[in-house]
Amino acid sequence: MERAAVTVPPYIPDHCRAKILFIGQAPASEEVRKGEPFVGPAGQEFDRLLRTAGIVRMDHAITNVFDEPLPKVGMDGVTITTKELKDQKKGENPQLVHYDLPPIKRGRYLKHEWAHHVGRLAAEIKSIAPTLIVPMGDEALWSVTGQFGITAHRGSVGMTSAPGLCDDYKILPTYHPSYILRNYRARHSIISDLMKAKREMEYPEVRLPRRVLWLEPKLPDIRMFKRKYLDDAEIISVDIETAKGQITCIAFAPSNLLALCVSFSDYTGKWNYWESLADEQEAWRLVRNILALPAPKLMQNGSYDAQWLWVKMRIPVVNYREDTRLLHHALYPELPKDLRTMGSIYENEGAWKQMREKKAEKRDE
Repeated sequence: MERAAVTVPPYIPDHCRAKILFIGQAPASEEVRKGEPFVGPAGQEFDRLLRTAGIVRMDHAITNVFDEPLPKVGMDGVTITTKELKDQKKGENPQLVHYDLPPIKRGRYLKHEWAHHVGRLAAEIKSIAPTLIVPMGDEALWSVTGQFGITAHRGSVGMTSAPGLCDDYKILPTYHPSYILRNYRARHSIISDLMKAKREMEYPEVRLPRRVLWLEPKLPDIRMFKRKYLDDAEIISVDIETAKGQITCIAFAPSNLLALCVSFSDYTGKWNYWESLADEQEAWRLVRNILALPAPKLMQNGSYDAQWLWVKMRIPVVNYREDTRLLHHALYPELPKDLRTMGSIYENEGAWKQMREKKAEKRDE
């Protein structure tokens, strides 16, 4: 089946420099008919989302990863699976897939005859030179990062990092507006992303706060941190991690920029962090003393952590007063309450778990 020859050019404002470049997947029938991106049902929802977020559509650029409509079978028509590749005789069709590009979805690679869109998009980005790129959906995320999984990345501010695609631009991924037409509950998430985009479009660099985390402390370090930062703290944030039926570590923070993590085992739970039983007992005594301080305690889903501390170690959490999960739910009952979602709204490090090099032990539920 021959591909359609009709292409839809990007929208680029002629009266001002576009601070944001929105990238979608591909034009649909209405976009092809009018020759403009995002003018069909998804485009109408896009307009409503932008108005809610306070963004003027005409002031910013809009394009797609593919500037021509996809085949009737959608992305299956422009990609090939690794299994399909293996089924081909070696050397029979060396141009079947563009091997220089990362997989566009799990186990699926872009067919060679569609790879020219990557170069076209990179040229558009360079020509427009936006302050911020907002890739909408999996394919758009892939086009500027070489990664997929929009749910795990949406709302997180980062930089383009796709070899052979484009680099050196700030990005803020979010859902494609067409996703909202199928899953209305996600509408609030994309609005929060667009509101953040309105703030981030004012400067090209990624601005992250400088956080200090004390790792692998010894007993003198815990005593010093308690005396210097916790004894007179106005509020103390507390968080534990668990694995294999035990508490593996506990962290304390007097502010959002400073924290101490007290370890008791590694993530597999196979060895003890402390060299002697006496040292471990002293570490738990210091943990008990910190949790007994009169300062209000701030936790995330603290009922889980508090019951683990009491059931496993008989340590009460004194003055457990604030809970970020409950406060977030009270403010935005329509939004998910996981840390990734909350991080994407309140901070720029929304997808910090994507930074892990090794999969951690699953937390006990």
